[in-house]
Amino acid sequence: MSLGEYIKAKRLGEVCYREHLNEGSYPYLQILDEILNHVTIVSETVLKETEIPMDRIRGTFAAGRRTAFAANFMPLLDDTTEFGEKWSFLYDSLKKEGIRDPVKCYEYMNHYYIIEGNKRVSVMKYLGADSIPARVTRLVPRFEESKAHISYYEYLDFYKKCPENYMVFTEPGAYTKFNWHVRKSADHVWTDEEIKDLKSRFYKFKFAYRSLFTSEAAEASLSDSFLAYLNVYPYQDILNKSSDQIKDELLSMEEELKLQETGKNVRLVLEEDTAPRRGLFNLFSSSGTGSKMLRIAFIHDADVQRSDWIYQHELGKNHLANYFGKSVYVTSYYNVDPFRDIYDILTKCGKDGYDIVFTTSRMFLDASLAVAVRYPKTRYLCCTLNSAHRYVRSYYTRTYEVYYLSGIIAGTITDDDKIGYICSIPVPESLSNLNAFALGVQMIRPSARIYVQWSQMVDSDPQEFFRKNNIHLISGRAMMNLGSGTRDYGLYDIRDGKLWNVAMPVSNWGRVYQKIVESVQNGAYEEAADNADGLNALNYWWGLSTECVELFYTTHIQPQTIKMIDNIKNSFKDGIVPVFSGKINSLTGPITTEYEEYLMPEDIINMHWLLDNIVCEFPDFNKMTPAARISMLSHINN
Repeated sequence: MSLGEYIKAKRLGEVCYREHLNEGSYPYLQILDEILNHVTIVSETVLKETEIPMDRIRGTFAAGRRTAFAANFMPLLDDTTEFGEKWSFLYDSLKKEGIRDPVKCYEYMNHYYIIEGNKRVSVMKYLGADSIPARVTRLVPRFEESKAHISYYEYLDFYKKCPENYMVFTEPGAYTKFNWHVRKSADHVWTDEEIKDLKSRFYKFKFAYRSLFTSEAAEASLSDSFLAYLNVYPYQDILNKSSDQIKDELLSMEEELKLQETGKNVRLVLEEDTAPRRGLFNLFSSSGTGSKMLRIAFIHDADVQRSDWIYQHELGKNHLANYFGKSVYVTSYYNVDPFRDIYDILTKCGKDGYDIVFTTSRMFLDASLAVAVRYPKTRYLCCTLNSAHRYVRSYYTRTYEVYYLSGIIAGTITDDDKIGYICSIPVPESLSNLNAFALGVQMIRPSARIYVQWSQMVDSDPQEFFRKNNIHLISGRAMMNLGSGTRDYGLYDIRDGKLWNVAMPVSNWGRVYQKIVESVQNGAYEEAADNADGLNALNYWWGLSTECVELFYTTHIQPQTIKMIDNIKNSFKDGIVPVFSGKINSLTGPITTEYEEYLMPEDIINMHWLLDNIVCEFPDFNKMTPAARISMLSHINN
């Protein structure tokens, strides 16, 4: 009888027990019966007998064995007790014959709680087993609006098509992203062979990952790190790689993986943050570029004739060439396919030694990350918001500030209570503009309603809707489209076929690009990466205070209105007028309830609601244009 092994296991339990006490955390097994006291279970399903991962066995169902095990399932009772003797006999039996009878357990929120077989789990954990056979009953809680519940319900949807239990993502949208990486639709039903293949790839990654990262935080983020790895290295190639090759790849993206452990910590750079911190020495240090000519590339998914978005960024590129002169070399790639061409072009920029690469579509984010890991001397940036990646920075403008001002003008000049608004797709960048515009209107004319049309729908014709509903004052696309020959952009009034432009919220992309290039020249770009131990994903998000957005208006506005707008604009530049402040009510309920309450930047970049003076419904994904669906998936995936 292996009492000696029991004594060793008991020591491991005692160490775990003391560590938890020192940390002020619960030192015993979690008790599911107590966890469920305040939980509503909506379904109880018996699953087929399966292997369950040992690292997700959280505790036991009932409190009877509460003090017999430490939190790591190692024993705590004395070796002279009957418990100690049974554990030792079981150890001998399992070493000799292996496990014969599956344990019985509940699965709740992707963790397992043992009903029968606690000692079997304890011995198998001591022996270093990766899994244990089990009869599982799944308990599904009532859905709540929380990250944990959203992620779990997404797992349940995925499980219906792919019944596996070893890969558990913690971020909403992760299973959609995973399907994207493995090139399968959300409706695809996985075959047994495909599931077996998935397990082989996941466990090959798991072996390499665990050999490098051994902390509890790293273990907890194993699946999320697998997804982060797939952002850089193709799923299809895993089985063809050696463990050492995968380890080398993991080490090359170590800081990206650390973001998974720290909860994808995004640092928003809201104000001027591009000045050097070490004085003139920066200009001559290795981190800065001094007088070296910077090579800069812009990569677009369309061209200036077809896209007002690309036209805006090309104006920004031209500003760089004019402002910096011969100290920069700037080029552009147009109509780059996000699936076929982008990797080759990004790789070419890295091989050719470009200093900065700006990609102007969120759909280029995954490819940028994959290439940036391999070419660390090239600075890759993607024009998007709320991107949690260490090796690719993102940049965007706080256009909602000037859309708020545009809404104030609309509320001032409208002669009825109907104002039109054309929105592209329901992502935070667009929704923050729309809601800010609606708040501006509401401040001046509370009775007015904003009628929204989504422009990226199949057979969409917003102008026809506005004509039929006698809506004359409209907030349209951001800027003129060179290929359209029309002036239906910004805030405009259209009656009897005649159009008057009123105001235009714009992003000053030239100013944005200038600030980033200056930060590279003086070394501040590299210094910014060292903030907070270098684990932040840096997102530049600049607005009126940095002159990166502006509102232009025409003579159709009264002088007193212009004076009011200028006063508000100047107060924004002083940083004292948050747009989303006071009592804010959405179509589904209050967002803020107190006059002194306001939304934090993190709330705005994750906005998914509509103000209560907006008339519309969120669009049906399946009725969007193919390009819009791809763009929506790209936002979900990142």
